[in-house]
Amino acid sequence: MVSILMMALVVIASIIAGVGFVSTMSLVLIQRRREIGMLRATGFTARQIRGMVTRESLALGLTAVLVGVALGVLLGSLGAQSLIGAGNDGFVWGLPFEVLAVIVVAALALVLVAALPPARRATTVTPVEALRVV
Repeated sequence: MVSILMMALVVIASIIAGVGFVSTMSLVLIQRRREIGMLRATGFTARQIRGMVTRESLALGLTAVLVGVALGVLLGSLGAQSLIGAGNDGFVWGLPFEVLAVIVVAALALVLVAALPPARRATTVTPVEALRVV
């Protein structure tokens, strides 16, 4: 029962993270509309723009995952340490490396999927439309 509840919480958290990431990247691309238009006017193809957005998304996502995992491991270890105590062995690090690796890979896969809609939207902007003065 507990594992089903945990899986449901992970799925819900992943959906929330994906929606948040899509909205963040969409907002970034709206703000950079002129830059994307200038790149398109100077010869960038839609594929190059999509690649640029995807690489930026991966960089942002990888940074977030690494910081999140590092803080989670540190705070989780401190919390566990305060509950069970160290005894004579000193500080206890109970790291499930396989679980952490799965979390990192799944988060990066989520980032790649979440980067698709903003990247697709960025390529639909025509250079003339992006560079016009409003």
